Amino acid sequence: DNKPVLKYIDVEFDNKCNLQCRMCTPHNSDQIWKTVDAMKEKKLKVPNWAGVHERYKYDRLEKQQHIKEVLSTIEVWKITGGEPFLSKDFLECVDFAIENNYAKNIILMVTTNGTKFSKIILEKLKHFKEFKLNISVDGLGEVYDYIRYPYSWTHFEKRINELKNYSF
Repeated sequence: DNKPVLKYIDVEFDNKCNLQCRMCTPHNSDQIWKTVDAMKEKKLKVPNWAGVHERYKYDRLEKQQHIKEVLSTIEVWKITGGEPFLSKDFLECVDFAIENNYAKNIILMVTTNGTKFSKIILEKLKHFKEFKLNISVDGLGEVYDYIRYPYSWTHFEKRINELKNYSF
Protein backbone atom coordinates (compact mmCIF):
# COMPACT_ATOMS: atom_id res chain seq x y z
CA ASP A 1 0.00 0.00 0.00
CA ASN A 2 3.06 2.30 -0.27
CA LYS A 3 2.43 3.13 -3.93
CA PRO A 4 3.07 6.78 -4.79
CA VAL A 5 0.04 8.82 -5.81
CA LEU A 6 0.29 11.45 -8.51
CA LYS A 7 -0.78 14.87 -7.18
CA TYR A 8 0.56 17.34 -9.79
CA ILE A 9 0.58 17.16 -13.58
CA ASP A 10 1.82 19.60 -16.19
CA VAL A 11 0.19 18.83 -19.54
CA GLU A 12 0.70 20.15 -23.04
CA PHE A 13 -2.08 18.48 -25.03
CA ASP A 14 -1.05 19.72 -28.47
CA ASN A 15 0.30 22.71 -30.39
CA LYS A 16 -3.05 23.94 -31.75
CA CYS A 17 -2.90 27.74 -31.72
CA ASN A 18 -4.47 30.72 -33.39
CA LEU A 19 -1.33 32.89 -33.41
CA GLN A 20 2.17 32.89 -34.91
CA CYS A 21 3.98 34.74 -32.16
CA ARG A 22 7.48 35.81 -33.10
CA MET A 23 9.09 34.27 -30.01
CA CYS A 24 7.29 30.94 -30.44
CA THR A 25 8.28 27.74 -32.21
CA PRO A 26 6.47 25.13 -34.33
CA HIS A 27 6.42 22.90 -31.28
CA ASN A 28 3.95 25.29 -29.64
CA SER A 29 2.05 26.66 -32.66
CA ASP A 30 0.60 24.68 -35.54
CA GLN A 31 0.24 28.03 -37.34
CA ILE A 32 4.03 28.34 -37.42
CA TRP A 33 4.19 24.81 -38.88
CA LYS A 34 1.94 26.04 -41.71
CA THR A 35 4.38 28.86 -42.43
CA VAL A 36 7.36 26.49 -42.31
CA ASP A 37 5.57 24.08 -44.68
CA ALA A 38 4.78 26.94 -47.09
CA MET A 39 8.44 28.02 -47.02
CA LYS A 40 9.58 24.47 -47.78
CA GLU A 41 7.05 24.15 -50.60
CA LYS A 42 8.38 27.34 -52.18
CA LYS A 43 11.95 26.06 -51.61
CA LEU A 44 12.74 29.00 -49.34
CA LYS A 45 15.38 28.76 -46.64
CA VAL A 46 13.77 27.68 -43.37
CA PRO A 47 15.31 29.32 -40.28
CA ASN A 48 17.43 26.96 -38.18
CA TRP A 49 15.16 27.32 -35.14
CA ALA A 50 12.20 26.04 -37.17
CA GLY A 51 14.01 22.99 -38.50
CA VAL A 52 14.96 21.51 -35.14
CA HIS A 53 11.39 20.69 -34.12
CA GLU A 54 9.44 17.57 -34.99
CA ARG A 55 5.70 17.41 -35.34
CA TYR A 56 3.71 15.93 -32.51
CA LYS A 57 3.70 12.19 -32.84
CA TYR A 58 1.40 10.77 -30.22
CA ASP A 59 -1.86 8.95 -29.98
CA ARG A 60 -4.20 11.68 -28.78
CA LEU A 61 -6.78 9.23 -27.43
CA GLU A 62 -4.10 7.35 -25.51
CA LYS A 63 -2.79 10.61 -24.01
CA GLN A 64 -6.30 11.71 -23.10
CA GLN A 65 -6.96 8.34 -21.47
CA HIS A 66 -3.80 8.65 -19.35
CA ILE A 67 -4.96 12.06 -18.09
CA LYS A 68 -8.42 10.75 -17.26
CA GLU A 69 -6.92 7.84 -15.35
CA VAL A 70 -5.04 10.12 -12.93
CA LEU A 71 -7.52 13.00 -12.46
CA SER A 72 -9.04 11.36 -9.38
CA THR A 73 -5.81 11.93 -7.40
CA ILE A 74 -4.63 15.21 -8.91
CA GLU A 75 -4.48 18.31 -6.72
CA VAL A 76 -2.79 20.65 -9.23
CA TRP A 77 -3.32 20.42 -12.99
CA LYS A 78 -1.20 22.80 -15.08
CA ILE A 79 -2.02 23.25 -18.78
CA THR A 80 0.07 24.89 -21.49
CA GLY A 81 0.03 24.53 -25.24
CA GLY A 82 -0.44 25.78 -28.06
CA GLU A 83 -3.53 27.58 -26.96
CA PRO A 84 -5.29 25.35 -24.41
CA PHE A 85 -8.73 26.78 -25.10
CA LEU A 86 -8.46 25.52 -28.70
CA SER A 87 -7.51 22.00 -27.63
CA LYS A 88 -10.44 19.60 -27.96
CA ASP A 89 -8.55 17.10 -25.81
CA PHE A 90 -8.13 19.60 -22.98
CA LEU A 91 -11.78 20.63 -23.11
CA GLU A 92 -12.91 16.98 -23.13
CA CYS A 93 -10.76 16.29 -20.06
CA VAL A 94 -12.23 19.35 -18.32
CA ASP A 95 -15.72 17.95 -18.98
CA PHE A 96 -14.58 14.55 -17.70
CA ALA A 97 -13.23 16.10 -14.47
CA ILE A 98 -16.52 17.93 -13.91
CA GLU A 99 -18.76 14.95 -14.76
CA ASN A 100 -16.81 12.67 -12.41
CA ASN A 101 -16.76 15.19 -9.57
CA TYR A 102 -12.94 15.49 -9.61
CA ALA A 103 -12.84 19.19 -10.52
CA LYS A 104 -13.85 20.31 -7.03
CA ASN A 105 -10.54 18.93 -5.70
CA ILE A 106 -8.26 20.31 -8.43
CA ILE A 107 -6.44 23.60 -8.72
CA LEU A 108 -6.42 24.26 -12.47
CA MET A 109 -3.64 26.49 -13.84
CA VAL A 110 -3.91 27.49 -17.51
CA THR A 111 -1.34 29.43 -19.52
CA THR A 112 -3.09 31.10 -22.45
CA ASN A 113 -2.57 33.86 -25.01
CA GLY A 114 -5.86 35.32 -23.75
CA THR A 115 -7.63 35.33 -27.09
CA LYS A 116 -9.89 32.26 -27.04
CA PHE A 117 -11.75 31.87 -23.76
CA SER A 118 -15.54 32.03 -23.88
CA LYS A 119 -18.31 32.37 -21.30
CA ILE A 120 -19.18 28.70 -21.80
CA ILE A 121 -15.62 27.65 -20.97
CA LEU A 122 -15.34 30.10 -18.07
CA GLU A 123 -18.54 28.68 -16.57
CA LYS A 124 -16.99 25.21 -16.65
CA LEU A 125 -13.89 26.45 -14.87
CA LYS A 126 -16.01 27.53 -11.89
CA HIS A 127 -16.33 23.83 -11.02
CA PHE A 128 -12.66 23.61 -10.08
CA LYS A 129 -11.43 24.10 -6.53
CA GLU A 130 -9.42 27.03 -7.80
CA PHE A 131 -8.72 28.40 -11.25
CA LYS A 132 -5.56 30.34 -12.09
CA LEU A 133 -5.24 32.01 -15.46
CA ASN A 134 -1.77 32.97 -16.66
CA ILE A 135 -2.10 35.24 -19.70
CA SER A 136 1.06 35.56 -21.75
CA VAL A 137 1.73 39.11 -22.97
CA ASP A 138 5.05 40.29 -24.38
CA GLY A 139 4.46 43.96 -24.98
CA LEU A 140 1.86 46.70 -25.30
CA GLY A 141 0.38 48.49 -28.30
CA GLU A 142 2.51 48.25 -31.44
CA VAL A 143 4.97 45.89 -29.73
CA TYR A 144 2.11 43.48 -29.00
CA ASP A 145 0.89 43.79 -32.61
CA TYR A 146 4.38 42.94 -33.87
CA ILE A 147 4.96 39.97 -31.56
CA ARG A 148 1.48 38.38 -31.39
CA TYR A 149 0.71 38.14 -35.11
CA PRO A 150 -2.03 38.21 -36.40
CA TYR A 151 -3.80 39.45 -33.25
CA SER A 152 -3.85 43.14 -32.26
CA TRP A 153 -3.50 45.03 -29.00
CA THR A 154 -6.94 46.57 -29.56
CA HIS A 155 -8.54 43.11 -29.73
CA PHE A 156 -6.51 41.90 -26.77
CA GLU A 157 -7.58 44.83 -24.58
CA LYS A 158 -11.21 44.12 -25.45
CA ARG A 159 -10.80 40.43 -24.45
CA ILE A 160 -9.14 41.31 -21.16
CA ASN A 161 -11.88 43.81 -20.32
CA GLU A 162 -14.48 41.09 -21.03
CA LEU A 163 -12.60 38.80 -18.67
CA LYS A 164 -12.35 41.49 -15.97
CA ASN A 165 -16.11 42.00 -16.16
CA TYR A 166 -16.78 38.27 -15.84
CA SER A 167 -17.75 37.10 -12.37
CA PHE A 168 -15.97 34.02 -11.02
